[in-house]
Amino acid sequence: MKFLAKLLLLIVVAVPQIFADGFIIIPEPPFPYPQPVWRDPFPLEVKYHDVSVTVDGLIAKTKVDQVFFNPLNYRLEGQYIFPVPEGAVITSFKMFVDGKELKAELLDAEKAKKLYQEIVAKSKDPALLEFTGRNIYTLKIFPIEPRSDRRIIIEYVQNLEYDNGTVRYLYPLNTEKFSAKPLQRVSVKTEITSKNRILSLYSPTHETKSERKDDNHFTALYEEKNVKPDKDYLLIINTSAKGSVADLMIRKDEDGKEFFLLTFTPDDSEFPVEYIPKDVVFVLDVSGSMAGEKLQAAQDALIYCISRLKDKDRLQIIQFGTEAKKLFPALVPVDKTQKESALDKIRKMEALGGTNIEEALQLALEEKPASNRPFYIVFITDGKPTIGERDENKLLATVDQKALAGKKIFTFGIGYDINILLLDKLAQKSGGVRNYSPPNSEVEIAISNFFNKIESPVLTDITLSTYGGLKTELTYPNQKFDLYKGSVAVFAGLIEGEGKFRITGKRNGKEFSFDVATNKPNEGDYEFIPVIWAMRRTGYLLDLIRLNGESKELKDEIIYLSKKYGLITPYTAFLILEDEQVTQTQRPPLAPKFKDTGGWADPIPDAFKTGFEGLKAGEGKESATASEKVRDYSSADELNHRDIEKRASDPALDGSGSAPKITDAAGRAFYNNNGLWIDSFLDSFKGNQVKKIEFGSSEYYELAFSNKNIAKILSVGRNVRFVANGEAIEIVN
Repeated sequence: MKFLAKLLLLIVVAVPQIFADGFIIIPEPPFPYPQPVWRDPFPLEVKYHDVSVTVDGLIAKTKVDQVFFNPLNYRLEGQYIFPVPEGAVITSFKMFVDGKELKAELLDAEKAKKLYQEIVAKSKDPALLEFTGRNIYTLKIFPIEPRSDRRIIIEYVQNLEYDNGTVRYLYPLNTEKFSAKPLQRVSVKTEITSKNRILSLYSPTHETKSERKDDNHFTALYEEKNVKPDKDYLLIINTSAKGSVADLMIRKDEDGKEFFLLTFTPDDSEFPVEYIPKDVVFVLDVSGSMAGEKLQAAQDALIYCISRLKDKDRLQIIQFGTEAKKLFPALVPVDKTQKESALDKIRKMEALGGTNIEEALQLALEEKPASNRPFYIVFITDGKPTIGERDENKLLATVDQKALAGKKIFTFGIGYDINILLLDKLAQKSGGVRNYSPPNSEVEIAISNFFNKIESPVLTDITLSTYGGLKTELTYPNQKFDLYKGSVAVFAGLIEGEGKFRITGKRNGKEFSFDVATNKPNEGDYEFIPVIWAMRRTGYLLDLIRLNGESKELKDEIIYLSKKYGLITPYTAFLILEDEQVTQTQRPPLAPKFKDTGGWADPIPDAFKTGFEGLKAGEGKESATASEKVRDYSSADELNHRDIEKRASDPALDGSGSAPKITDAAGRAFYNNNGLWIDSFLDSFKGNQVKKIEFGSSEYYELAFSNKNIAKILSVGRNVRFVANGEAIEIVN
């Protein structure tokens, strides 16, 4: 029996697209250009792709500026194809040759769509199928001289969706299949004006910087270099005449599961900027290992934080080395006298002795919080416990829930010779956040940024509940958290039934609640929602393994989520065997057999070292990196996390390596098994028959043009096996 195993060293994350930006197809090669059996119709490179958008109320004007480059030594003739969003109207279409503007003639949408389908059938390139069923515009471009550019500018206008104060703008940004190389630059700059007050901007698909000009004017910018964009750009604009806005998006997948993403943006007029009094206990390690730059950076950070405290706040400082001691008998109001005293005590600290974490924690938790005000413990250390209780589990047992009630511990680890698991567990147990810094002055920046964030809490102890027949499960975050000025609360989970969500939080002892009714699941849009949920669920499971140890159940679920959603985890380096290797079962093998790496029994290949390799380590730089990576997964609000991993691990982006072995389409992962793309849904498919359809046949195009999701699946490649309409189908080339 023939055996062939392929190690997947590459994860490519591609959210299935609704539209695509413009691209040029070369339908016929010029003589003497060679004519292979399967010719690449996309030899051109996209040098840059800049998008300028103005949103005024519900009207969006979009200007697209693209430059294509012909890297060949042949003159080419091409068709420029531009699928536009439903309801959009093109107002300007320009092409430039040697700086001179040429007039462009457009076909109407129906004629262009018919021509497009003819191009698809003639070119026999499955990538083109992705845009079936959309409004298509086309322009003939001739000539495209060797080693020359073609610049195209398109402008169009569209009405945007509006729902309960939320406006959504979607820009078609998928160029991955249609540029021979990564784009030198891609950007989407948006200017937003609204008669309603603009509360916030949020992009679940791309890392976007936003800036408030005034209550009714915002700007947003997404920009990257040397990338191949692989998903549409979605910008969510939360507005309100008055009151806060909760935006709910629901996606129903092909298994019938319904996923939700709920964003909550508080209105400043409802929650005006005001200083909420709080209790802060700073716990600082002054053991001998902190001597020098580390102690100086920690002192500078504490001086900054205490300088920001107000008269109504209360303060305590605990320093610990061989022994721990309070610098004040109890929490003291931060008046001018006490503040000057605190700053003077901090400046006089010296590093000496061992590390008594047990006593430091006991003293911090002994402090009595005032009712109805936040209580934060800022714990800073560079070492492992060397005095008192040293066993992390016994040490954690001393932190009982009664003493911890209402208190959040934020841990800051300096350097890598620390018990990272202990700090992780302290933060996780209290609902705080863990942070790690190199053994230099970066800790000052980390602590200062943290304090700037927490000094203006908008709501504390936020939770999500349901009523009226609505049920949720596996919702993240799954414990109480605080929302600070300028932040947006984001929940992701599974949903069942009908009813309402209720978001509850506290402010100065007063409870606030917000109800959000469920809406009909959208089966066509928001395909990113299950992926964001899967990232959060995976982060939660990895944290359980990290903090409590590995179990078969946790490992199996992580592998399942990794396979289905294409996530990078310590278990993602799957082995895929050819079908001949799994014929021992009675049912014909519709999907290849996946084998995981066995955890850490075998070394993880260098190409797959993406930050998780220190997951089981208790200390060291790799352990700190793994801890922060799990934290990012657990709080993922956007797909940019996966994009960063893709660029870090995709050798194709720097000209080395082979073709992608995993991709996504129509909300599911596809794995390449010896040239055959296989749907991850087949892993749980109950049938045992495969319907085979010849690539390029009339039946093939009838199937492709019948359903946009099937067209997306067929766009994966010429040989693809997938589940659709309750049957297994294989396209045979």
